[in-house]
Amino acid sequence: MEPMFLLVFALIGFVFLGWYRGGRKNVEVILSTCRTVERVFEPVDTNYTNIGGVVGVNFVFELSSPFRRLEGTVTTVPRHAALYFPISRWVIRREDMLLVTVYCERLQPGQGHIVERDWYQRAGAAVEEPEEMFETPVARGNRGFLLLWYNPLIRDRLDWMLSQFSDMAADCLRYLGYYGSDNYFSATFHATHPELEAVLLEFKALVRAVPERF
Repeated sequence: MEPMFLLVFALIGFVFLGWYRGGRKNVEVILSTCRTVERVFEPVDTNYTNIGGVVGVNFVFELSSPFRRLEGTVTTVPRHAALYFPISRWVIRREDMLLVTVYCERLQPGQGHIVERDWYQRAGAAVEEPEEMFETPVARGNRGFLLLWYNPLIRDRLDWMLSQFSDMAADCLRYLGYYGSDNYFSATFHATHPELEAVLLEFKALVRAVPERF
């Protein structure tokens, strides 16, 4: 048998095995993350939409008071793409991510953002016109964050919000946006953090506490 044929055959087998094992792992991540969000927020109704098979999922939860609705997305690293996965994971440093937007009944006007500094510089967050905002560096646990704000009152609010997270939760947090004029919070977490459920419980408590405090 020709060496080139053996090489091609081995490569095909490697790619197929990676697709099978990686895809199965991604499905496990997606299901586990969604179940965790359901346990924490206890929706009265749910709707899921798959994204590209083993890539991720979008979901919408109808919630009870004092919340209204939660919109979320789980995205996974491409474990099913055996040749690209090492680049994505260790060069680009992608992570399995959980993005949630929680709509509340009432929030005070204003807008600001908390971004994990390393992730923000590497991957960026969906912050419109960040160059127009002031930046305040802060630390929580072993991670550095930036507060992005227009109004000093919002800066103080963001600083208080970050202080409500434990060091463990801060290690999982990548982004937290406050959109008071539109009555919602937007947050991004590392989906495969071992204490994700505890982190989301802290986030839920924070979202509940902000309207009562401010």
